[in-house]
Amino acid sequence: MSIRKNVIKLALLALATSVAQPLVAKPAIYDRVVLISIDGMHQVDLANYVKAHPASALAALSAKGITYSNAVTALPADSFPGLLALVTGGSPASTGVWYDHTYNRYLLAPGSTKDKPGEAGVDLAYDESIDKGYDHGKFGDSAVGPLKFMGASAIDPSVLPVDPTTFKPVYPHDYLKVNTIFEVIKAAGKRTYWSDKHPAYDIVNGPSGTGVDELFTPEINSPVPGNKNGDDFTKAVTDTVANDGLKVDALVNEIKGLDHEGKTKVPVPAIMGMNFQAVSVGQKSVAGGYSDAVGTPAGDLVTGLDAVDQGIGRIVAALKAGRLYDSTLIVIGAKHGQSAIDPACRAFADDGTVVGFLKSKGIEAETASNDTTLYLWLRDPSQAAAAAAAILAEKALYPVWDKAAKKSLAGGDKTAAAWGIIQAVQFGASLPYKDPTGTGRFPDLILTPAPGTVYGKPWKKIAEHGGFGADDTHVALLVSSPRIKAATVGCPVRNQQVAPTILAALGLDPLSLQAVKLEGTAVLPDLGY
Repeated sequence: MSIRKNVIKLALLALATSVAQPLVAKPAIYDRVVLISIDGMHQVDLANYVKAHPASALAALSAKGITYSNAVTALPADSFPGLLALVTGGSPASTGVWYDHTYNRYLLAPGSTKDKPGEAGVDLAYDESIDKGYDHGKFGDSAVGPLKFMGASAIDPSVLPVDPTTFKPVYPHDYLKVNTIFEVIKAAGKRTYWSDKHPAYDIVNGPSGTGVDELFTPEINSPVPGNKNGDDFTKAVTDTVANDGLKVDALVNEIKGLDHEGKTKVPVPAIMGMNFQAVSVGQKSVAGGYSDAVGTPAGDLVTGLDAVDQGIGRIVAALKAGRLYDSTLIVIGAKHGQSAIDPACRAFADDGTVVGFLKSKGIEAETASNDTTLYLWLRDPSQAAAAAAAILAEKALYPVWDKAAKKSLAGGDKTAAAWGIIQAVQFGASLPYKDPTGTGRFPDLILTPAPGTVYGKPWKKIAEHGGFGADDTHVALLVSSPRIKAATVGCPVRNQQVAPTILAALGLDPLSLQAVKLEGTAVLPDLGY
């Protein structure tokens, strides 16, 4: 059975595996954990790279670690749910977080006050648009570059949604419904550190807002200093590598017992880590991606993979130089994968067609969020069944983009539209999760196109993530230490199992995590925890 056909079975088996093992806190095995997310990294990417580069940092870690060859990330496979799975042990069913761009029927528009509350219901984007000074790519004082953006302190409260009870702005950390490993570890008297791509990753602070002692968030969508076109760090993989390099430098400083800038002495964190973006950007780049169905990287993706490996090599070297390597557990994972691996499966759809089509039927969408799957929040949720019926009845609803002509092809072109036809529509009881808050956080409709479909223009990107398919969800997962005998574990596991595993490794109770208790998430198998 192919990976694509097996993904649902894999997820169900992983769920069964995760609830089968009891969680028991034991004495600390490690003094610290380094958690690294290589965004976009599939298991096949890890396997192929280690095989082709036996002298690489990733190969060395694999030779002293357990590779989980059947790991899946939280669904949907996007950055927020993917990272939250790693640091809370939960899926959206407990975190209450579906995506970074959603809709909420309960919250009020930015600027609402007790005297002028406005109507409930707000388009919610926790991305670069909430940064202080954000203005079409211009981020505050460009002289200080991306180093300026530090978690919640870099977020503009005037653009945040407002809580109708307190009339206070709702920061990303306020939106999360369960605690994080950072909060648990900090409560145990240990130092915490994380670095990611937007200040919006304040969300990892957890509901307390204070889980991470030092949160370094060099904005990846800030302009590259000196770039004459004002391009941000995602437009060229070499610039992305430079942005990743800022985070590697900072993490190395933390390993040395310094703050992220290397100026002040601090205790070495018990949990520290970062995300890499170069692989994700290399996968999306029209000069990158894959050359075949078995995941052979091409162009910019080769550059991204090599740069990430070099960055990991620097992190490991710093641990060894500080004589910390033997007492450190290293976890290499990925928030999400990327679709499509197979170039023959690539197709490109225009999401605006669906919104316009539904409007013609008297059904209006409040918000549409999409990358490889389309999520719709309707103005009137009771119209979900009617919307689903209309969409499924329209056989050539989705045009695709004509790359050569740089325009959207008409739906009547059967050859062009074949890839774009919606394959499934979920609503009501068929939705994968129930909103734990009851505030309309989750979409009313999930529209799944053919595998490999990307919502966007193919001359700008050739891959994306955010859905439920195998290429989006089947991610790399490697747990490494000199104390671990190398092995490959093929039983299904989930990203959610990383969080309780980290706590167990540090001698803390995995059941301290609220999502672990709610979802029955187990530690990873074969580690002896």
